[in-house]
Amino acid sequence: MKNRFDFTFRCLLVLVFAVIFAGSLFAGSAQWNIFGTGDWNTATNWTPATVPNGPADTATFDLSGTTSVSLSANTEVNGITFNPTASAYTITASPTFELTISGVGIINNSALTQNFVVAVDGAGSLGAIVFGNSATAGNFTTITNDGAVLSGREGANLFFEGSSSAGGATINNNAGTVSGAGGGQTDFQTNASAGSATINNNGAAVSNAQGGETYFEGAATAANATINNNGDTFGGNGPGVTLFDESATAGSATISNNAGTANGASGGITYFDNGTTAGSATITNTGATVSGADGGETNFNNTSTAGSAAITNNGGTVNGAGGGSTIFHDTSTAGNGTFMTNAGTVSGAG
Repeated sequence: MKNRFDFTFRCLLVLVFAVIFAGSLFAGSAQWNIFGTGDWNTATNWTPATVPNGPADTATFDLSGTTSVSLSANTEVNGITFNPTASAYTITASPTFELTISGVGIINNSALTQNFVVAVDGAGSLGAIVFGNSATAGNFTTITNDGAVLSGREGANLFFEGSSSAGGATINNNAGTVSGAGGGQTDFQTNASAGSATINNNGAAVSNAQGGETYFEGAATAANATINNNGDTFGGNGPGVTLFDESATAGSATISNNAGTANGASGGITYFDNGTTAGSATITNTGATVSGADGGETNFNNTSTAGSAAITNNGGTVNGAGGGSTIFHDTSTAGNGTFMTNAGTVSGAG
């Protein structure tokens, strides 16, 4: 009996250590299969057959015939890696679900742009992508935040928290698609940085819809990003907007507030509120090219400052077209900024 017990005990120990070893080896990390259903949260779509969904997990993508991938549950990973031979993927944070990337972020070793979509639906539900800790959105990555498709609802959300960064990604915040619908939003919080990303806040194309928006809050910085706030394309809509609040800074960003493109259309706007600074940014408020359209605009409110920014206001290019403008409110200050205001190019232009 003693020998049999010892043998059984040793077998149990081997089994326990094997399970522990296997768990530490795979830890939920896996590579996407060549063929599958497209559901991230189905284990049989991965090798080994486990879903990457944990703060230590890495999801790896290579060549595959299933390149449209979507979430069916809230998911967190340390990072997402695209191998050099990876296909071009579109990964969607489906409405009601959140994708959190809390470690190294996105690493794209392929020569192809990898697309991420934060989606909405007709019921007003929306998805979200969150970059946390020091995660980065990487390079050759495009993230699109859909505008709402239902009146009174917000668009999809992208968050950068902690000391995360947008890296060299392209971020598109799209406008709402029906009257009263909100645009897609990107929010940089705490010490997050826009890195060298390109951010497009797109104006609306239907009456009374809101444009795409980007927010910098806390001690967040636009760093070396290129930000385009595009005017709306149908009079009476919301333009693309960037807002700096709390102690955020525009850093050394290049910001273009582009004019509206239709009669009555508003130009893109950048707001500096509550003690924020334009840093050493380069800001251009473009003039309209359509009669009755407004130019781009930069607003300084409360105790904000232009810092050492270089700000250019360009005039309109046709009769009745509005020019770009910079406006200081309350106790805001021009600081050590450099300003250039160019006249309209034809008689009657702003």
